[in-house]
Amino acid sequence: MSTISVRIDDNTKSNVEKLFSSMGLTVSAATNLFYHQVLNYGKLPFEVIASVPNPKLQEAIREAYDIADGESDSPSFTNVSELMLDLNS
Repeated sequence: MSTISVRIDDNTKSNVEKLFSSMGLTVSAATNLFYHQVLNYGKLPFEVIASVPNPKLQEAIREAYDIADGESDSPSFTNVSELMLDLNS
């Protein structure tokens, strides 16, 4: 049997202990469940989602989708020469 040490802030630890306790689990039992699920699935047993992009990045993403969908007035190019001609004009 191995022992694992994890650094986590006190507030998170306390909240997780309360949550697991409400499920009838200890942190150790929940950690064991997690490891076994990783082994069973061969990956994390949940989707890792990045934070919501800031407003400027959200707008850039929307603009990129509009360009890809042909719903933008932005010029498009089929090769680098066309792009360079446009940039240098």
